[in-house]
Amino acid sequence: MAATNLHTLDNDILHELLTLCHDLNTLYSLLLTHPIIYQAFRARRRLILRHVFARQIRVQLLSIPADAVIDANEDFVVRIERANPIDAVAFREAVWPILERRLFRGVPSKLSWKWATALLTIYRKAELREDALSFAKRTIGLALNTVQWRQHGTLPFIRAVGRIYMAAHLFQETLSLQETVHGRLKPLSIEHSSWGKELVATLQHIGDPARVLRFQLTCWELYKEVAGSNSPVALDWARGIVREYQAQGKIDDALRFHQEVRMLLDPTTAPYIAWSRQLINMLQQRKQDAEALVATEQVWRHLNPETKGYRACM
Repeated sequence: MAATNLHTLDNDILHELLTLCHDLNTLYSLLLTHPIIYQAFRARRRLILRHVFARQIRVQLLSIPADAVIDANEDFVVRIERANPIDAVAFREAVWPILERRLFRGVPSKLSWKWATALLTIYRKAELREDALSFAKRTIGLALNTVQWRQHGTLPFIRAVGRIYMAAHLFQETLSLQETVHGRLKPLSIEHSSWGKELVATLQHIGDPARVLRFQLTCWELYKEVAGSNSPVALDWARGIVREYQAQGKIDDALRFHQEVRMLLDPTTAPYIAWSRQLINMLQQRKQDAEALVATEQVWRHLNPETKGYRACM
């Protein structure tokens, strides 16, 4: 592409010409010819780079498969993300249509969702909030409709979408998304509890304490049934309920629920000792020394002073 007198052309024409460069080397060589051409590039840097990247990638696709092209450029995109997030946005946007077509065809692709998550991340880093939100809304349906979606790496992307929604104050959309994911996960999976905790955090953030407790109590009953009241996951949610009652100033309810959970525990186990110790502390804080002594005696019936953990109750 000859550069002679190009700087005299209208900016719109210069933009079109710059998008026609078939690779980065050609583009950079052209930018060095005149400051006005560089200024035209700066005005629409992201758009021009996206076109050039896309053209360069199409040339590479003629000789090697798409995954190999993306792998070959992975180090490049990581480097430019550090240097200029906008350039990284342009590159990831240039690649995304290749990966998106797979998803529309129903082809499972961990690479697609890894790339989608990275694109959302770089949008946020580049402070392109509207672009991030638009991409999230446009793509989340594909993630939720992916067959065997959990196995194909969609959860990190869905979680990233939730962060985008929260940042945009789209709280109901965030809750709906978290409820959808939580409802699809198996109760005994690690993700089920972690997504439940995220839903609780969202409810707490938007200030819906009644709904927080309802959801926590529902999860407690579920985990108590499927994993057992002595299970770590059930007790983790039970502790969260006690804390929530206390945070809401419902001290009597916190004490009542704590006692209910403790009564379900095997009195010869460490969880029983731990819950007894906390119960004694709660009773002592309320100046209910007689009740605290009763709780201590209950521990004594099943254990003795030499039992591991018992001394912490004294």
